[in-house]
Order: sequence, then C-alpha cells, then structure tokens
Amino acid sequence: MNGKQIFGRAAEQKAIEHLERLGYRLIEQNWRTKSGEIDLIMEDGSTLVFVEVKARRSNTFGSAVEALTGAKQHKLVKLAQIYISMHRRWQSEFRIDFVSIQVESGVYQIEHYKNIVGAFD
Repeated sequence: MNGKQIFGRAAEQKAIEHLERLGYRLIEQNWRTKSGEIDLIMEDGSTLVFVEVKARRSNTFGSAVEALTGAKQHKLVKLAQIYISMHRRWQSEFRIDFVSIQVESGVYQIEHYKNIVGAFD
C-alpha cells in the first residue's frame, strides 16, 4: 500500500468511527464493481446509506467538497442502484451521504452531509 492509500484508509476509518458514534452500522467497506466503488455502505436505522468519503491534507487541489461534482453524484446513484439490485434483501429506503475530512497537523476535521444528491450542483 502506498502513502496515498494509507492516508485514504485512515480517513475512511475516521469516517466509520464518526458515523458509528451517530448510531450507523457498517455493512461493507470499499464495495467494488466494474462500474466503480462505494467507500462505505452503512445502515442508519432502517435506511441503507451509501457514503462517499473524501479526505484532504490541504486545499491545494480544492476542498474535499469541491470533488463532489454532479457527475460523481450521478455515478454514486448508479452504483447504489447496482448494489440494491444485487442484494435484494435491501428493499428499504436509501440515501447517499458525504463525509469530508480535512487533516492538518494530525487533527481530523470531519464534516458529514446527509442525502447529498443534488445538494452541491
């Protein structure tokens, strides 16, 4: 694993810890298909939640939120639909959340956005 992957995994772990403190339950991490990847799949009560995690060490290449384009949102919806079609036991509501993590001097600043589809267009 390279430095970027290690940083990404650490950020995802921080996101999981944050969401579990809010009562979410982890179902899967880094779920992949040939169409793409969903970082975290969690349950929030009876709602299935697909979570995109973006972490930054600086804003040199833009903030984490700026990486959440309309195209990325559309892709996340498509991946969520694929997951649900493959796992028929999930017939409940679903939503897509976004966790932004800014790391400065070893301190993790976490922002959690619920139901983000269309929110950042």
